[in-house]
Amino acid sequence: MFSPPGRLDHTLLLDVVLVAQLHQRGVDHLRLVSEKHVGDGLAVMEVRFDREDPSFDEFSLSYIDADGYETRRERYTREEIEDRIEFLFDIDLEVLRSDDSGDADNVCQVERDPRAAEREARFEEIQAAVQPTELP
Repeated sequence: MFSPPGRLDHTLLLDVVLVAQLHQRGVDHLRLVSEKHVGDGLAVMEVRFDREDPSFDEFSLSYIDADGYETRRERYTREEIEDRIEFLFDIDLEVLRSDDSGDADNVCQVERDPRAAEREARFEEIQAAVQPTELP
């Protein structure tokens, strides 16, 4: 992708990294932490990845209240995340991983999932979930 250095434009480079999961492919260790103030508390998202010990790969979300207590923590395994990505975006990650031909046409040719209606309903739930709610 970097030969010559300017071969891919800014947006195409990002698209390739995301579609081919290059932010994790070939990486030995990864740890990302993000924090966001939410009301009086703090939402924390963490990603952990270790090629040598994949049993501990995870994505976690936690909420820490104003007193510093963790009131909720959800942990998602790599398998859970990959299953959800495949369902939500109607892609087969194994096809993406196994296509080393460099042929972009092959990377995106995946059969349509017959669960389109279920997926559409889930996206409606997702949309509703990110809308503001009235607090008592």
